[in-house]
Amino acid sequence: MNNKIKWKNIETSEEKELNYIRRMEQKQIEDSLILKRVEDWLAQEVADSETSLECEDLEDDPIHEGRLELAEGIQKLINTWRKEFKKYMIEHR
Repeated sequence: MNNKIKWKNIETSEEKELNYIRRMEQKQIEDSLILKRVEDWLAQEVADSETSLECEDLEDDPIHEGRLELAEGIQKLINTWRKEFKKYMIEHR
C-alpha cells in the first residue's frame, strides 16, 4: 500500500478559492454573452415580425402575431427582472 502524499496535487484553500472565483467569473461571462445573444435575437424577431405583419397577406396570420407577442413578452420579462434586481440591490446595500 502506497501511503505517500503527492504534494504537487494538493491545492491550498486559497488556491481552491481562487479557482472557484475564476470558474464563477467565467460562468458569469458566458451567461452574459448568452443573454446578449438572446436579447439581440428577440429584438430582431420583433423587428422582423412587425415588418412581416405590415404585409397585407400576413395581417391576420396568428403565427406571426404569436411570435411577435412572445418575443415582446420575453423582452418585457427580462426588463422586469432587471428592474427587480436593481431594486433589490439598492435595498440590500
